[in-house]
Amino acid sequence: MSFVLLDKPKNLTSFDACTIAKRDLGFKKAGHSGTLDPLATGLLPVFFDKSTKFIQFLMNKDKTYEAEFLFGCSSDTLDITGNLTKYTDEKVPDKHEIQNALEEIKNLKELLVPSFSAKKVAGTPMYRLARRGVNFRRVKQSIEIFEIKLLNFSYPKFKVRLRSSKGTYVRSVGEELSNRLKVSLVLNNLRRKKIGGFNLDRSIGLDELKNLDKKQKMQYVKPVEEILSDFPKVNIGSTEVKKFQNGMTINIKLSTNLGLHRVFKNNTFIGLGEVLDKQILKPKKLYFEGEI
Repeated sequence: MSFVLLDKPKNLTSFDACTIAKRDLGFKKAGHSGTLDPLATGLLPVFFDKSTKFIQFLMNKDKTYEAEFLFGCSSDTLDITGNLTKYTDEKVPDKHEIQNALEEIKNLKELLVPSFSAKKVAGTPMYRLARRGVNFRRVKQSIEIFEIKLLNFSYPKFKVRLRSSKGTYVRSVGEELSNRLKVSLVLNNLRRKKIGGFNLDRSIGLDELKNLDKKQKMQYVKPVEEILSDFPKVNIGSTEVKKFQNGMTINIKLSTNLGLHRVFKNNTFIGLGEVLDKQILKPKKLYFEGEI
């Protein structure tokens, strides 16, 4: 039992949410997949103890958000939490103009990363440079937008659903919309609804988690192999388990594809292995270290 799907509340950092979940569930170590800013709410997977080494396999999945933007102001952080400048004499875009801008953005392959972000320039996070007033060139991030759809529009606010690749800053999407519509806007609210195959409706809030007894809490903690379901499953015998755990390649005949596989002994998840030429299984990440 290795990770939990949190519904992160507003005005809390992802790190703090991760720390609270670790404490409430009684684990020693924790890490999260896909940082949400304090402004944002929604799906935050938190991994515990040995499962933290598998975080990367969920971080690479596409993510779905509902984002609300606010017309009539700009911000140094590109969202409502920054230093705001308000404008009262700008044009009001209509629904058709917003939809056209969204369609144009769907074709973008890179976006500028916000100045207030953890992305590094010459080894220093950009937010530190921005806070010190240092001039620097913002870096670009390769992205892919799979879906972006207008959900509703009632001036001065509009909401979109966005499904995008790893590394997409929704604040930067808003900045690009602002440029194309030639009006000021900022991100006003953000809620992450989905990461890969995991939906928000399977999550639990920190307040709800805190009020459960230990048995009820552990019902929300899921086995780490759930996030690895894209990889085929392979079973190994008792004699191969110790070899795999010691990092040794295993000679085994497999009628399966090459690449990463979930490795099991009966129903016990051992780790990830890489199948080479259908006869060799090479350990890549070990999870279970005991005797079976």
